[in-house]
Amino acid sequence: MKYKKLFILLLSVLLLSSFIEFGNCNKQDSDDHGKLALETKVPDLHSDSNVPVSVDESDSESNSGSSSVSHEKINGRDIIECNNTAVSLSVFEYRETSIDINPYSCALKNPFGKNTKLSKGSPLVIDKCDTADCFDHKYSCSEIEINQDMGYGSYSIMIKGGRVSNTKIYISLETDSSTNGKEYSNVFFKILGNTTMAHVGFTQNGERNEETTAKVQLDKGFEDTMTNYTILYTQFSLAFFANGKELKNFQTLYMNVSVITPPIVYRVLYSVENYNGKVSASNLPSTIYVQDFDYLPGPCIDDEEGEVNFIPKPYYDYYVGNCTTKDAMIIYNGTMDADWDILGPTTISPNNTDVKRLEYSISCAFNYGKNYLRFKAKKPFPVDRHRYLTFWVNGGNKSGQTLWVHLALGNFKISTINLNDYILGGIKKKQWSKIIIPMKKFQLRKEKPNQLMDGFMIEPTHNQYMDRVFFDFVAFSNGSRCVSTLNSLPIFKNGRMNNKDPIEQESFQIKNSIGNVDFNGQRFGTGKNITLEYQIQVDSKIQINFENGSLETYDALNFKFQYIPDTDYVFSGSTFNNQPNPLRLEVCLLTSDGIATYTCLDLSSYVGGLFPTNKWFTLSIPWIDLSANVIDGAKIGGILIKCPDDMDATIHQGSLVIQTIELVYFRLPEKEKLLDSFAIKSVQLNNLFYITILSISTIFLLL
Repeated sequence: MKYKKLFILLLSVLLLSSFIEFGNCNKQDSDDHGKLALETKVPDLHSDSNVPVSVDESDSESNSGSSSVSHEKINGRDIIECNNTAVSLSVFEYRETSIDINPYSCALKNPFGKNTKLSKGSPLVIDKCDTADCFDHKYSCSEIEINQDMGYGSYSIMIKGGRVSNTKIYISLETDSSTNGKEYSNVFFKILGNTTMAHVGFTQNGERNEETTAKVQLDKGFEDTMTNYTILYTQFSLAFFANGKELKNFQTLYMNVSVITPPIVYRVLYSVENYNGKVSASNLPSTIYVQDFDYLPGPCIDDEEGEVNFIPKPYYDYYVGNCTTKDAMIIYNGTMDADWDILGPTTISPNNTDVKRLEYSISCAFNYGKNYLRFKAKKPFPVDRHRYLTFWVNGGNKSGQTLWVHLALGNFKISTINLNDYILGGIKKKQWSKIIIPMKKFQLRKEKPNQLMDGFMIEPTHNQYMDRVFFDFVAFSNGSRCVSTLNSLPIFKNGRMNNKDPIEQESFQIKNSIGNVDFNGQRFGTGKNITLEYQIQVDSKIQINFENGSLETYDALNFKFQYIPDTDYVFSGSTFNNQPNPLRLEVCLLTSDGIATYTCLDLSSYVGGLFPTNKWFTLSIPWIDLSANVIDGAKIGGILIKCPDDMDATIHQGSLVIQTIELVYFRLPEKEKLLDSFAIKSVQLNNLFYITILSISTIFLLL
């Protein structure tokens, strides 16, 4: 009897312990759920907008930066500034007085009158001087000046023209004291007439030298279209761009010379290049046209790597920062989403097949400045709901198109950025480039941190003919999709090919790989692991075939690699070109026969124009970005890595060192994980309930 009571006591203690443990589990689940609920912020949707709206009240996962911008009616001609001061065409004034100092040395004259604004821009003119009005100068010249309290930041202007020899377009940032005779100091961008050569740099107290100036090369045909010239002027550096292409970057912080300091006067002058030079009378009067003086103050140009790093660059954080398990808000992917409309006063085709990535693309004719492409949601939503606006763009038969992107609400644009700031080298002819725009780069009013939007619009920055531009896979997202390597299928990993996987029964064969490809590379310091080393040139390629059929059931292709450039290729040996040549390398998926390829993906275009160099980079590429429409049943038979077919066969771009190639699944969203966890806990609860009943029955039997 004594042992019986002892047994019953021990069984009771065990039963009580089980209940306590289950209670603790439930408490932990409750706490975790509470944390999840606290981290999922629902934004304040109050708005004082006059636009009647029906609000979409979905969760917000990101926070945009904020600054001060006023609402502005959509008309496509004004420029929104983050300091609430719009610098538009009506702000400047022509100078018509004689200035006899370097670099002007001409009689300023505007034959069209003050503040003239034509549909194609404001004219600046050079003409012969036959009267006393020219102060004994042979030629007149024209100048526009913006005299405001401007400081460090980005200065841009659109200019067309400049075909006449011995003339110059002179864009200048200077202080009020710069007109003091020979003690002239400025930052300048000088474009010479009838040549693709230009000069950039800065002058201090009338002096300049090889350290403070540089010759740069412009693209051919720049005189025939509006070209965007930009000077990024900071306390630490000076950078010069043409249509988004970096021409020269002076790291002035480390130079033993000084640069002018704010406040700044912003000027553009059209004059003869040499005071004693000669311009053919048959070319006079000679006229250029200017548009869109744009000043963006330094504090508004925030950057992940520091406030003073204003240089446009690929947004790698999209790939290497916090990933997301949430699907993107897809606006267009071959067809328009039912909750969105596409609008615009121009020829727009959402079913274009002339230039396409997959089955269809959107084509939009930007033939003059009032054309635009508007994506409009049926219900407004908070600007800070998503971290990124992404889409693909193709220049079609032209290149170098310059476009504004406006966030919009009703008939108002609420913030603006220049698309060329997010695609190094500009929009390219017959080539798809992926655009990634962080939403926090759109500057918002401080008093409206929970600003609503109902979409965005894309429009030309000037009135000139741009031809059709093509768009695809338009979406808002919170980053690249998280992938799981737990159930991945390695192709090349830990220094070896996976010739046979025990679960998938899949083998991979190196097939038709030619040229300088080393599958036992050991040169680049990866420890014990052997790497796959590929010398990047046309006569070399890597081809890996899936031997046991298609593997489209996976979601993405995952790489870990680094690009070690050949300096002779990157800088091309040219003294005129300071912009590094991008890596030209394609990843292609093979069809089920293992021979033909889908449309190949250019890696540099995929990450914003410039592939990172000399560092390990992990990149997951979904099938849809690799142009294989697996949703419609396309089969994938392998992978091909190669140079473009039009690449010069004699060029060696450098080495691609590959540590990992694997097939991966997307990571499950947290809600699905929560459901899985709940199902497990439900089973645990049922089992515990069953054990409890059994234990109680046992006690009664023992009694």
